[in-house]
Amino acid sequence: MQDDSDSDGVNLDLNAVPDVEWWYREKMLTLNVSTWNHPRVSVITPESFPGWSGTKDIIKGGDLLHVDFGITAMGLNTDVQHMAYVLREGETDAPQGLKEGLKKANRVQDIVLSQMKAGKTGNEVLTECLSQMKEQGIEGQVYSHPIGDWGHSAGAVIGFTNLPEYVPVLGELPILPNTYYSIELYAYHFVPERNETLRFRVEENARWVSEERGWEFVYGRQEKFHLVKSRWGSAVPEEDTERMKFLVQSD
Repeated sequence: MQDDSDSDGVNLDLNAVPDVEWWYREKMLTLNVSTWNHPRVSVITPESFPGWSGTKDIIKGGDLLHVDFGITAMGLNTDVQHMAYVLREGETDAPQGLKEGLKKANRVQDIVLSQMKAGKTGNEVLTECLSQMKEQGIEGQVYSHPIGDWGHSAGAVIGFTNLPEYVPVLGELPILPNTYYSIELYAYHFVPERNETLRFRVEENARWVSEERGWEFVYGRQEKFHLVKSRWGSAVPEEDTERMKFLVQSD
């Protein structure tokens, strides 16, 4: 749903963040799946995490959107976070500064997967990840968790949003093989085109493969932005402020 397979995109008759959330709910009905939590969409700003800033905004050109979304099907759950960029009039891609921020978040994902070993505790993995991030000059946070039977399933956690360096009890559990994890995290990056530092928040589901390979992403990961094209770019005619047409591109 986040990256529609139709090459012509998905026409969305909406202009506010809550409209997008309910589009997801309606789309799930057509696919005969449910969810374990309501989709959360927000416009990313320096203040948009933690908290609810940006979740009631009117979407406009130049916005960076964040989607936290999961489905329930066949007795299992998913938990994924992706980002989308709303193109301004005349743009064909996201600014380079935003793309560099996503690459930095991808690098943190690589670090987490490289440190996850069956038998280590969640806190051991967290400490090693934070140390490697510091060595590479990356600021951010890791808060990954098991997934599967439940959205936030039983097992060792690797950080919490409110416990960024050590998690009592759940962080002291060993990571088990033959499990699924949501690799959830963010990386800070200064975006020169916006003159601000943003959190690039991503989440992908990973599965245990083998002792040699460890965990790998179930369905790849986001390495480029979902692009959203508005009918008018950043300029919205006064008579149409209540109804904007968006096209979510597949590339």
